[in-house]
Parts: sequence; structure tokens; C-alpha cells
Amino acid sequence: RKFQLLFMTAFHIAVKVNERMQMDAKILSILSRGDYTPEEFIDEEREILQGLDWRLSGPTPMEFGRHFLSLAPHLKDEWLGATLLTVQYQVEKAALDCN
Repeated sequence: RKFQLLFMTAFHIAVKVNERMQMDAKILSILSRGDYTPEEFIDEEREILQGLDWRLSGPTPMEFGRHFLSLAPHLKDEWLGATLLTVQYQVEKAALDCN
């Protein structure tokens, strides 16, 4: 029982950090078929985040590039691909400059 609550809450945190869509704790309660209340999910989330000392991975530069380019839906596919390759090149170049 505790494992399911932990897993669903970890999934909820991952969605909050990485996706544009947000899920409410009420939705998690419905998905759990009422096995857990929204308050249990909120309490578990707090416990997980405190255990991690609130250290969560933010988006990588490539994820940021993809997200930024998704805001320009008028770009043609070939331009999108070329721009992502340029982003990747710049990220790799910056990583090498750090050494």
C-alpha cells in the first residue's frame, strides 16, 4: 500500500517538474480509485521533497531548447531540426569550455 502511494506521488512530482500539464491531488485520488485522499498525496509529496532536501533536477539545456522552440509552431520541420542541432552543438561546446 505504501509503495503505491510513494510511486504515484513520485510520478506526480515528475509531472510537475517536467510537463506543462499539471495534475491536481484530487486527480491522483481518483486514479488510485479512492485508496488515497488528496491530503495523503500532499503529505507524501512533502515527505519526499523534504527527504530530497528539495533538490530536484531542472530541465536540461536540450529540454529547454525543445520547449522554447515549441513556442514557435510556425517553424518548418527542417528549420526546427537544424535549430535543435545548433542548440546541441552549443551545449556541447559550452560543456567543453567548462573543463
